[in-house]
Amino acid sequence: MKTKAKEAGQCPVCNSEVLEYVGDTKSDGDCIGYLFFCEDCKAEGIEWYKLIFDELEIIEKEEV
Repeated sequence: MKTKAKEAGQCPVCNSEVLEYVGDTKSDGDCIGYLFFCEDCKAEGIEWYKLIFDELEIIEKEEV
């Protein structure tokens, strides 16, 4: 069941802000998801975020 929460960090079932983030993240190409557990209503789900490219960073190699 997919449902849209009004805000990040808010349970889409009971609107509680007492979420515990558990386990690994999930990836869906352009999105990343954080597994959550609601302490109030015991709902479990994934909080998804869209990824937007920001920048590239060059890592300088140290000379030996």
